[in-house]
Amino acid sequence: MATKKEINTHLKKALIEVGEITPIFDDEVGEWVFSSPLYPVEYGGFSKKEVIKNYPKYLRAFIQHRIEDKLHPLMERKTTGHGGKRKEDVNFHR
Repeated sequence: MATKKEINTHLKKALIEVGEITPIFDDEVGEWVFSSPLYPVEYGGFSKKEVIKNYPKYLRAFIQHRIEDKLHPLMERKTTGHGGKRKEDVNFHR
């Protein structure tokens, strides 16, 4: 089980990697959305402010799952960000 302190440390690292959260309006869904190629986390909302406020909450949940080793190996391989990164496992190959 990941501690709050551990999750917060990794979240801070991930948010630095992601950089500024700059939502764009997606006409197909009619919402403001933001995602980063570093993490498989996307958030959409009715306003830019909502997306900027809530994206870190969803990233936090992803990082918690990553720390607790609850990600599918394919999802782990596709994630290039280092937030929540586990120590390299001897049997884990990219």
